[in-house]
Amino acid sequence: MRSESERERLEQITRLLLANRQGTEDWGEIANFRGQPCPKKVANKFLVCCLLDWRIGTDRAWKNGYRLVERILGDPEDIWRAITSVSEAEWASRKEEYNLHTYRTAHERLWKIAKQICEIYQGDASHIWVGREAPDVLARLLEFGGEQIPRMIVGALRDCGQIQSSHSDLKADTHVCRALGRAVLGKEIDEKRTAEISRQLHVDPWQLDWPLWNLGKYTCLPRYPVCSQCFLSRHCFYAQNPTSNIIPDIPFQTSGLTSVSYDDAEAEFAKALSVTTYNSAKPRFLYFEFERGRYEKANFEAYAAWIERSPKKTTYPEWVLKPRSNT
Repeated sequence: MRSESERERLEQITRLLLANRQGTEDWGEIANFRGQPCPKKVANKFLVCCLLDWRIGTDRAWKNGYRLVERILGDPEDIWRAITSVSEAEWASRKEEYNLHTYRTAHERLWKIAKQICEIYQGDASHIWVGREAPDVLARLLEFGGEQIPRMIVGALRDCGQIQSSHSDLKADTHVCRALGRAVLGKEIDEKRTAEISRQLHVDPWQLDWPLWNLGKYTCLPRYPVCSQCFLSRHCFYAQNPTSNIIPDIPFQTSGLTSVSYDDAEAEFAKALSVTTYNSAKPRFLYFEFERGRYEKANFEAYAAWIERSPKKTTYPEWVLKPRSNT
């Protein structure tokens, strides 16, 4: 049984997460049809992108989904029939050519799901959800396989006004599991425990998904959590536990520069024309383009205490220096 102070801590965590649910993820064209049925082509394109959004970065998944539909398949009216116009073996053989996903299973299952949609839903993904409640939609999506992507799709459909529901589960991906687990228990937890805790915190766990994902992706990092930049830090078990081995705001390193101060970092950024990464979905290295025409490469996690995405929404976003911390 939780103590009163522990209940208050968890309530504060929930309030802060809800207060920081600023907007939702960009779900593409389907978001333009809030509260009204979307065209077949839009619904199909949305589902293709969601199905690719598994164990790779979101930016990459959606970019590849649009590339498949618009460039590889030629933007057909019936996406699923275009995918299944070749045999399953032929589709599998095009994995390297299409380069849609890191994992072969993700590439191959797209054909299998396409066949199901053609046979059960007449090639129109919107038939999965139109006029149905969230639990029924989830049950239908679960038949395609996997657990977390179907939950994300249901949440996205709610965000876009395609289905109405008072509650649905969050997508317990790596970022969410880490951020929620550390905040509540001081350690990363698995998908099942994440789902259980999120339901205890709020009647509609999906409302916690976006802020938890953002924390896990950009602040509550695996090796270098930037606790001073986290709005949960005062109530986070991990941040407040002296044995949690936090590495706070570490100085970043470049080739030739070590243990630089914020002022040094600021000066170095001032010299740079741009800050880019070769893989914005899951960056491992950053490349700094300097006025002198040369590039500096540095480990992304070592910079995480200092940088953040620019507000611009682009496929390959720029990264900018964070404001000076008050702590």
